[in-house]
Amino acid sequence: MVNAEGVFAVFDITTRREPPWSAAELARLLGPAAEPHDCAVSVTWTINGLDPDTGLDRDMFLPGEWEEWRENARSEPHEIHVSVSAKGASTVAPLIAAGREAAALLAAYERGKIDVAGARHLIRAGMAHLLAGLPESDWLEVKGGPYLLGAQGAAGTRNAVELAQDVARFANGDCDAILLVGFKEKKDGKTSRLDRLAPVPLDAIDPDQHRSVIDARVVPPVDGLLVEQIGMGNGQGLLLISVPPQPREMQPYLVHGAVVGDKNEGTFFSIVRRRGEASIPTSAAQIHAYIVAGKAFLQGGATGQGNQAGS
Repeated sequence: MVNAEGVFAVFDITTRREPPWSAAELARLLGPAAEPHDCAVSVTWTINGLDPDTGLDRDMFLPGEWEEWRENARSEPHEIHVSVSAKGASTVAPLIAAGREAAALLAAYERGKIDVAGARHLIRAGMAHLLAGLPESDWLEVKGGPYLLGAQGAAGTRNAVELAQDVARFANGDCDAILLVGFKEKKDGKTSRLDRLAPVPLDAIDPDQHRSVIDARVVPPVDGLLVEQIGMGNGQGLLLISVPPQPREMQPYLVHGAVVGDKNEGTFFSIVRRRGEASIPTSAAQIHAYIVAGKAFLQGGATGQGNQAGS
């Protein structure tokens, strides 16, 4: 858009009801998309073409009517207008780049905050850098370097077990989750947050190789597992591993192999889980409880079948 005030990159969306943030809060959330291009974001929204805060004269309302109108208006469709402007002298190209990234970031915030679906959207769109600042969580983990599955001997085995355990932690959870290789993290107090992109060589993140290792070491197979390579140019990229929620009756997912001290124990198995950004161990008592429950179920099923056959 070009007018007497300058040149702007603009886009509009319509929400079904009032958004979960104020216009100022949304401008702050979208700011990280524009700042690298030396641009700024401003946001306004209207209801039926009127700005609810400045487009109406409150003196026209009788006592209590304004508050009633404003409350009813919250369920009305809202037209959100986002404008991106250059902070200084600029060409059109940075404005368009900033506008596209702000639009992608707004789509990721569609449900009020960036969730796993929004994060996948940004990664696949080549805008994973907009995830910087997010905390690792039940559904998100990043790894700065590749797993180096091609390493010889014990190192290769250790890396394969590590990959399998990282995937199994999510499989033993209860939410849709992603593991992203090629993103550095940093500590913010006790919280690990995504820091910056660190693309790795594409030949170190071959999707078929990673999928084969996961299938070979995680028992039972992870249903709906998706391993994607996201190219970033110059032979570099990211690896995106998606682990959808698994059936409760198939948990816990086991990892064939374990790292005990400095040794790789190929005949061992491990059960790993995730709570927030941290891993928590599965105790011997819990494993025993799983076995007892399974045996009781099988015996009950066999008894039930016998009774049914006898009747």
